[in-house]
Amino acid sequence: MTDKELLYDELLGAMHRNPQFEGAIFIECEVPKNNGIWKGIEIHVPESTVAPIIYPDRMYDLRYPGEPIKALAERLSDKVWKEICRENEIIAKQFNNLICQETDFPLSAAVVSYEVNKEWLKDIPHEQIEDLAVYPKMNIGTDAMVRVTPEILSKLHITKEEALKEAKKNTAKNMVFKNLEEILFSDVVERDGDPEITSALMPSSTESPMFVLTNKERHDGAAMIACPEVLQTVHGLMGDDYYILPSSIHEVIIVPKHIPLLLEDMQKTVRQINEESVEPIDRLSDNVYEFDGRNLKIAGIISEEREKLPDISRESRHIR
Repeated sequence: MTDKELLYDELLGAMHRNPQFEGAIFIECEVPKNNGIWKGIEIHVPESTVAPIIYPDRMYDLRYPGEPIKALAERLSDKVWKEICRENEIIAKQFNNLICQETDFPLSAAVVSYEVNKEWLKDIPHEQIEDLAVYPKMNIGTDAMVRVTPEILSKLHITKEEALKEAKKNTAKNMVFKNLEEILFSDVVERDGDPEITSALMPSSTESPMFVLTNKERHDGAAMIACPEVLQTVHGLMGDDYYILPSSIHEVIIVPKHIPLLLEDMQKTVRQINEESVEPIDRLSDNVYEFDGRNLKIAGIISEEREKLPDISRESRHIR
């Protein structure tokens, strides 16, 4: 094991031991970057408005000459804590400025797996939808979002229900619904930069029977399935009931039911993609969902089986 690899384990251990991080949740993740995959640690601190991802091997250059790795890890642990506090102060100032301006508060929605995230979800307003949870977040600046906490609700003088309703409404306004082939073409053009060459190299111009549902930013775009008007709009566009394949928290794949695909094969595909292509931090669910024009539910589960599923309340079975 190299010193950089050792630093990762030592820093993770140092933060677990550091009393300042009491109650914190540490999620190990691998994040794709332009020059490869970076191994990081996502940090969720109680009552913190930021959840940073740190990359221990990128912090190795902060090592003093001759400094033991364990000592470096302990020092970096304190440094990370101070940085989290600093970021919280900056966001608090931005938030207070918004409050003082008495302007519209741009809430939007995000959706995550309930089971995987229930520890931090219990501290913020959220609503269960099947095995998922939708929660409101607030835009406080360029590329800066915070989860809406009970304290923020109090400052905004709104209820949990009002925040969720507003977040869903704003999210629905940013709906993007495109053919899968069109999305793939756009991604290749963005990567390679030449639409003519890309068009010539694409295997077929035939439209896919599948569609991508996301938002304009393609960030937290899977929250579209928490918006009743979006589900209804897609149903109208498809002219058919449809399946929803959660490719990540950022987008979902829509498959009309008249397409001859076996549910078992779609479920296998979702699980395989999650295991091989989606980072744990971005995974939504291994389940396939279906929408019949009225209700969103997990596909392939009969009523008796659903009664036995953990963490799916009666209230969570109907999209509101």
